[in-house]
Amino acid sequence: ESNMIVLNHAKVSRAHVEFGLHQDRGNVKDLQSSNGTFLNGIKLPGGKARLLQPGDEVRVGDTILRYFDNDPGLPAVQIPGHELLDIIAEGGMGTIYRARQVSMDREVAVKILHPRYAKRKEFRERFIQEARSAGKLNHPNIIQVHTVGKVGEDCYYFAMELVRGVNLTQRLANRETLSLETILNAGARVADALEYAHQRGIIHRDIKPDNIMLADSGEVKLADLGIAKTPDSVEEDGRRRVL
Repeated sequence: ESNMIVLNHAKVSRAHVEFGLHQDRGNVKDLQSSNGTFLNGIKLPGGKARLLQPGDEVRVGDTILRYFDNDPGLPAVQIPGHELLDIIAEGGMGTIYRARQVSMDREVAVKILHPRYAKRKEFRERFIQEARSAGKLNHPNIIQVHTVGKVGEDCYYFAMELVRGVNLTQRLANRETLSLETILNAGARVADALEYAHQRGIIHRDIKPDNIMLADSGEVKLADLGIAKTPDSVEEDGRRRVL
């Protein structure tokens, strides 16, 4: 009973949802609840456990629980002009936080480069390149970057548009069958974004489900321009690469 959480809400059943571990991976299982359990906005089938990915959101009634492999907490560093609120996701190179931009009194996302990479020049350059590449672009299907900076000796960060939703990898991890309309819309929006960027001399070079965000509002957003290049610089061994 000490492992139980009580949520007082009309749409929460007496035995509603169960969280567990399988091979060191978190999972969630709806216990045939009356009003359902939602994983990243999708209703789970009752009685079947689903593996969780870092950043996944589980909604029970009006309560939202976000899953992480561990509890990294908030960094001690203060980002100028921003108040860090909580963690959104852990990425390959950095951690993304939900934050309040004080001057505009609005919520944004702040990405901070992992300390283990901050001391290495190639990773610092890639991180700054991501921010500057996105910052040059203003398109409804590309996540807008507002500012990039450094705090102290090795804390690199940039602030960007906050997108509420999940990436395509998270949607596919739930073994959800996406509608033809959703697939065609995502493909068209990403193509529009890539064409816009290419017309301005930027090639993304890392298109994959992880970098395609499906917003709760229905918008499709392209993320991560960390290895973007201008067309003239996309060469390897003196030969033009086909991308």
